[in-house]
Amino acid sequence: MTYKLLWMSGCPNVWCTMLGMKIKGIEYDSLRVDSEQLSLIASKFHPMDPRSKVPTLQDGTTRIYESIAILVYLEIKHPENPLFGVEPVQTALVWQRILEVINNLRDPLFVGITQPIYKSQSESIKQAAIDKMHDALFWVDQMLLDTQYLAGDFLSAADLVFMPYVQSLLRAIKSTNRDQINFGIFPLEKTYLNIAMWLKRIEEAPSYQDAYPPHWKNQNSHSLRKAILRCKPSEF
Repeated sequence: MTYKLLWMSGCPNVWCTMLGMKIKGIEYDSLRVDSEQLSLIASKFHPMDPRSKVPTLQDGTTRIYESIAILVYLEIKHPENPLFGVEPVQTALVWQRILEVINNLRDPLFVGITQPIYKSQSESIKQAAIDKMHDALFWVDQMLLDTQYLAGDFLSAADLVFMPYVQSLLRAIKSTNRDQINFGIFPLEKTYLNIAMWLKRIEEAPSYQDAYPPHWKNQNSHSLRKAILRCKPSEF
């Protein structure tokens, strides 16, 4: 039976899941929705979930709606092209990095900067939030001094979880009037060279373009804004 994936373009959690499935070569039936359709369709697709979350994976009668839970489920069913390591120490480090992203890195980027920009509330962003963003990026940049990816020299679930937040942040900042707010992040190759190189390695993966948000390809900033606002941090 083919998997079914309920998803919405522009949501970091969706991008993480779709890229993981592409890397592992897992086929699925695409059930794409927009923000207006989401509550109605998701409630029918998974009636036990009142929050109408994406992504949601259906495998027969099994439905899973947390992005990392989906990746773990698929990792066990499809161990080829592993995303969580093949040895205990690798698996532990992947999970350590994932939890660091969730607990320490996501909010300074996504909640502190990206979402206010797409809510047209750029003026509410204080210097303290920009400083926290830089603290998070500096920590990652230093981590990448001695390794190609977040959990070692292999692309892992940790990279898939963090990368969409970085890409969403960069895209959001590019859309602002940077004469009014100096985020001090561009050019990325000068401010955070290791992160820039890390992103380039991920972007060169054959599966990257297949999972790239369609709205980004179409330059549809209005649709992207709605997806970003609909994709709440709690959806992890």
